[in-house]
Amino acid sequence: MNAFVARLLSFARSKFALNLATAAISAVIMALLAMFAVDEISFFTSADRFVQDWEVATRSPVGPQEKPASCEVAGAAVLPVMTLSLIVTVAPGAKPSAGGM
Repeated sequence: MNAFVARLLSFARSKFALNLATAAISAVIMALLAMFAVDEISFFTSADRFVQDWEVATRSPVGPQEKPASCEVAGAAVLPVMTLSLIVTVAPGAKPSAGGM
């Protein structure tokens, strides 16, 4: 048992152990900061939501698409059809006379 403890203590005193511990602690701190940034910074929150939406869209099965009643098909494109219920014409007022009033 003393040989194992002696090897463990010599490893703990080595530069490799210090570098390993520093890297591990730095990784944990950066992971915590990244989690905080995603929750609190709006750009990262929006990017996270975009990634989640993208994952849902790519993993969802493709289903049949229905054409809405207000659409027309022109080749490969589906174009919306809009109708105006009221047409209003706006005309300019009468021109003033050459003499002023």
